[in-house]
Amino acid sequence: MLNRQESGQNGSLPQVDTKSRGKALDKMEEEYLIGIDIGTNSCKTILINSEGEIVGSASREYPTLYPRTGWAEQNPEDWYSAFKTAFIKMTREANISPDRISAIGVTGQMVGLTCLDKGGAVLRNTILWMDQRATSEVEWLNNNFKKKIPPITYAPINQSFTLPKILWLKEHEPLVWKQMYRIQLPKDYIRFRLTKNWFTDCSDASGTMLFDLKNLEWSREICKMVQIPLEKLPEIIPSFQIAGYVCKEVSHELGILGGTPVVAGTADLSADNFAAGIIEPGQWITRMGTAGSTSLVIKEPVLDWQEVCFCSAHCVPGKYIVEVGTHTFGLAYRWFKDTFCDEEVTRAEKLKKNPYELIEETVARTSIGADGLFFHPFITGSPYWDANLKGAFVGITPSHNRKDFARAVLEGTVFCLNDSFALLKKLTGSQLREYVLVGGGSKSRLWRQIVCDVLGRDALVLEHCDASLGAAMLAGVGSSVFESFAEVIKKCVKTKLRASFNKDNHARYQSLIREFRKFHKEIQHIYGRLGKEH
Repeated sequence: MLNRQESGQNGSLPQVDTKSRGKALDKMEEEYLIGIDIGTNSCKTILINSEGEIVGSASREYPTLYPRTGWAEQNPEDWYSAFKTAFIKMTREANISPDRISAIGVTGQMVGLTCLDKGGAVLRNTILWMDQRATSEVEWLNNNFKKKIPPITYAPINQSFTLPKILWLKEHEPLVWKQMYRIQLPKDYIRFRLTKNWFTDCSDASGTMLFDLKNLEWSREICKMVQIPLEKLPEIIPSFQIAGYVCKEVSHELGILGGTPVVAGTADLSADNFAAGIIEPGQWITRMGTAGSTSLVIKEPVLDWQEVCFCSAHCVPGKYIVEVGTHTFGLAYRWFKDTFCDEEVTRAEKLKKNPYELIEETVARTSIGADGLFFHPFITGSPYWDANLKGAFVGITPSHNRKDFARAVLEGTVFCLNDSFALLKKLTGSQLREYVLVGGGSKSRLWRQIVCDVLGRDALVLEHCDASLGAAMLAGVGSSVFESFAEVIKKCVKTKLRASFNKDNHARYQSLIREFRKFHKEIQHIYGRLGKEH
């Protein structure tokens, strides 16, 4: 790792007088830990105690901006505002005074390029992981460094990662690039607001395409290739290490004691794995969120020369995560709900229910395969990495109705997930010992059953598992509230149910998957030609 001989906000930790805090903690009946997750759609906060019990949680949404076709941005100030709102709501509803918090952990969406000046002022909106503007930059990287960068980063060259976004910024907004002090990622921005310190961790650094994964440090070689000054990269520290202490400004604003430790935190991929207890080889997890992804733990990095699977550092020292995702998962379901399900949304408001529950009540009465109707999600990223690819319904007949279209959407997202699963298994050769489903989609009985039936795997669903919990667990390890990773997993990770796959359904899905793959190839050819014409 790069060593910086700096102090205060520039790197190393300031000296903090924690005597008053220590006296306050001595009076506490139990210790409380906060996890903060800067997700794609909202900020979620969670509060747990030293027994691993969830005491409270809250979330607050913020907008995603689409200033041009293919662009996706968010304002970091919206993240912090959402955090404050969620934090205040959570502590009030839990009836826990903010001054009883022992430590804070942070996590968030990966790779988002967040631009701050030396004083911490936001220079522009963050360019998000789903943003597709850096096409020419990716082409330049592939033309010049295709054989050089992946063996260092253990990641494919594509638009999701941070480096192409940086190159775009240098070319199109040189003044912002010049003013930007250090690159920050979404969770790093929140930690900066809490502590005024500039850091990142190995897991989040893994997604920048500037990180030497084997040696766990910034790659001087890549930085030299692409002319990124090392001075613009923050110091890297372990995810569980204390990165700073709550500053006076935040203490006055939110009532958290000044000097409360804040750990470095980790990327949401790692936090989700940790919150599910996924820290050993043979453990697999599928995250059913806005994007869908499947990952597993390995002891040594692996490189996918097919440029689909992504390898990153885990928040647990000495472990790595290899992942492949589907960029369109929950996003497709949400699109269907927003576009076609006004009736269910209106009824749900009256009944005070989730509209997805009402949609799935009708879908459950349809047959597997949606009566011959297929949905191909509008994926431009993982697992196919085809910028021309668009969504499609295939096989529409006059007999199809809205229920069939809804089922087709659910099944189509899982067919893409199945392709990701197969790629991951082929790359690692890993034997699946334990399979866990997490994320908002795992709460859907129907959707998780489709996942199990398509994959032919039983799955565990946990009582509670999300990135914010993983962040809080890390805070507990870093502040010594928990003695070890093993102890915090034992206390916090609890199984809710086991979902079993149906053998007959699995057999039926295998034939449907073969058809799905056939028209996937045809759709790629069609949109490839249309892309060239336009």
